[in-house]
Amino acid sequence: MEEQRAFGTILVTLDGSAMGEKALPYAGIIAKRSQSRIILFTVCGEDPVERQRFEAYLDSVKARMRPWGIPMTTRCIPYGKPADEIVNFSEEKGIGLIIMCTHGGGGISRWYSGSVSRKVAEESYVPLLLIKGTGIQPVPSYPGMRNILVALDGSELAEAVIPLALAMADGSEGEVILFGVNEAAQFHGSIKSPSSPGWAEYYEKVVTDAHRRLVEYLETLSRKYHSSKTPVRCEVAIGRPAEAILSFSESHDIDAIVMSTHGNSGFSPWAFGSVANKVIWGTSKPILFLRPKPDILRGVCSGRIDEESES
Repeated sequence: MEEQRAFGTILVTLDGSAMGEKALPYAGIIAKRSQSRIILFTVCGEDPVERQRFEAYLDSVKARMRPWGIPMTTRCIPYGKPADEIVNFSEEKGIGLIIMCTHGGGGISRWYSGSVSRKVAEESYVPLLLIKGTGIQPVPSYPGMRNILVALDGSELAEAVIPLALAMADGSEGEVILFGVNEAAQFHGSIKSPSSPGWAEYYEKVVTDAHRRLVEYLETLSRKYHSSKTPVRCEVAIGRPAEAILSFSESHDIDAIVMSTHGNSGFSPWAFGSVANKVIWGTSKPILFLRPKPDILRGVCSGRIDEESES
């Protein structure tokens, strides 16, 4: 199996603030590992003086990034709403990854990164890496991005992000962790009353069987990537999916989370979209996610993924 999907061109969105620039080291390390090029991107007004100021800013950022040795260009769009222009530009130019900070402001731009990142997350079908900018913890000049957690629900849509995780971790001496959640314990009450005879035995069997199926699924999936240069291993947690993902990533040495925004055609009954939303905006970790296109979602709902959509 192909071990990684190169990102090709990475779009880094900037608003001119120091907070927004927290995305730059992550863009640098991922571009180096995946042999991608970078476009430094911003949206300015139509005023010629303002545009000149933005272009000078992007050139200064490019100069600071020169030691990375990455092919890099700049693009300043002198019109439109930032989120719309980011989404449209990414689709039109075949961008392989968008990287942006969730918070910005205070720079030369008038747009607020928080609202822009949310709209891009809701509308873009290009893989999006959000860097959580809080201003509390400094971003390392060379972030490790070693251990990547991939949240899975057993669906093909969820599995589609595994090559992205491998590309992020390539050459890092870290690992990719395929993560599943056994939530059988959350549903036992609706199936059988705890006061029923033999309930304890029944409950233990339900949880044990679910755990076994989940482990078998993850181990089978991990074997598909045995030839990867990055080690792939499995982890299973018990509980509610979003909470389990957040808790594991915070309590372990996890550098980033990777997931699809939709799934739920596999072993798990959880609504992957709502879980993804909780994780995306609830984690303090960098998170890369992929929103499947509507035609792919329709194919899944009908029990198949259209071959033309896969190609």
